Amino acid sequence: MRQTKVFFRLLIFAIIAVLFAECNNQEIKKISQERPYAIKVKSERSFFQALKIRDRLHDMDFQAYLVEEDDTANGGKWYHVVCEALGDTVALTKQLQRYDSVLQIETLEPVELSRIHQARIGRDSIRVEEKQRIKAQKPDVPTKVYDVIQKFPESNALFLRQMYVVNSPDSVWQKEHSVSMNSFKLDLPRGITRSLMLEKTTAFSEAIYEDNLYGDLVTLDIAKLRKKYKIINRAGYSLAEAPQYAVADFYAEKILSTGNYITEKKEKLKIDSYTTLRGYKVMIEPEKGYLRTYLVLVDDAMQYLFFSQSTDKTIDELTKILANAGKSNGLINYDEFYNMFYTMPAQMVDGDVFLGFAINKVQPSYAHNRGNARWAREIVGHWDGTAYFSSKTAGLWIYGLFDLLTNRKQDYIYNDLYAGAPAKNKIRIELGGVAAFVLKDTKIDWDTYKTYTKVSEINFGVMRYVCTINNTTLSWLTQTEMEQRAVALQIMIPPEPEDELEKPAV
Repeated sequence: MRQTKVFFRLLIFAIIAVLFAECNNQEIKKISQERPYAIKVKSERSFFQALKIRDRLHDMDFQAYLVEEDDTANGGKWYHVVCEALGDTVALTKQLQRYDSVLQIETLEPVELSRIHQARIGRDSIRVEEKQRIKAQKPDVPTKVYDVIQKFPESNALFLRQMYVVNSPDSVWQKEHSVSMNSFKLDLPRGITRSLMLEKTTAFSEAIYEDNLYGDLVTLDIAKLRKKYKIINRAGYSLAEAPQYAVADFYAEKILSTGNYITEKKEKLKIDSYTTLRGYKVMIEPEKGYLRTYLVLVDDAMQYLFFSQSTDKTIDELTKILANAGKSNGLINYDEFYNMFYTMPAQMVDGDVFLGFAINKVQPSYAHNRGNARWAREIVGHWDGTAYFSSKTAGLWIYGLFDLLTNRKQDYIYNDLYAGAPAKNKIRIELGGVAAFVLKDTKIDWDTYKTYTKVSEINFGVMRYVCTINNTTLSWLTQTEMEQRAVALQIMIPPEPEDELEKPAV
């Protein structure tokens, strides 16, 4: 089944050239009153994400264009990537069959102009309120974290569905708060635990990429090793071989030792990337006919460890992705990452230490789990983020945010939908020139059996973001201390002139 899918994809460009060659020099026909039907390929909240998909389809010789839909009553604004402009349902059905056979994309569906709310058709007609990148300085995060996130490969065919970065603790007081990483739903290979990663690395990051057309997922973990390994001469290993294989072998054996599998294979692998990556392709068969393959690789300097896996991509496809590792600014070149990570302070308050950061693209299940409330439907398709910090005096605290892409969308969701909703212990304040709410909880001191009030959260809307500063069960920031951390965020500070800002590659 998988081989058939790959075979069809390999034929895509050849088939497209035959089917659509006659359209190459023609103006793209767009959906209209005269031609009210089209084929929707994908939908995105972000104009710039949709633009990537449109451009990718152009490269494949498809006559793709964008349609903006603003359904204020049911889910808000979406950018649809569509193809064709057809006059009747017979032609629509025929073309849909052709596209389905060529593209093999599950998200294909017919659309009709009359059913698109407040449609704006084509890039020239769309009002782009979203800024591709915010203006920001480099956040006050350890260099080792940047070393890791900049090793990730970049591709316009992929976006970040989920991403985690961890600053492995270096001191006793930081280790006390490493429990915060338990909330990270890491997809590490079998046998590779988060405690092992914290022990063996100074920083590590995991990105789950999603193919922006096909939906295939690729998981890639990159770690900066804490120290160089001493290579010992074990049975079956020759010191005449590259020592990187011995380092990779340690982790490959961790995978194989997780059980007795029907199939267990470990094959050497070498990939030419920013340097040569050497290691193993590890294959296990947990169930009859179900194979899991992991790539375990180490760079020439034995500074970085790579894990990669995918249930959809072939080994050749994974190899091509890894061949681009370390050749750009990595995750910083992904707008969805940059626009959240670079909101953090350019200078931490009171020596706070960055522990970890996560972003996730909000899935439809988010709205479903909240009773399909209107505000929840509006959130779907955007990115949410969580950052963890440790304070020597106040413990582990959290910064959370949603990137709603435009100021208008933030104002609508926060001020119109949230601020007006009644709630207990919700106190309105002004914070750095914006409206905010303080949430307090009543707690019991089990030593004295007396009740006391603890500030649990300060939330606010600013620019395109809805943000929160949260105490945890392991922190005791006062309201004043929480406000100090909120106003230190870069989105709360007027930007400096552009020539004084860091200019990451785009």
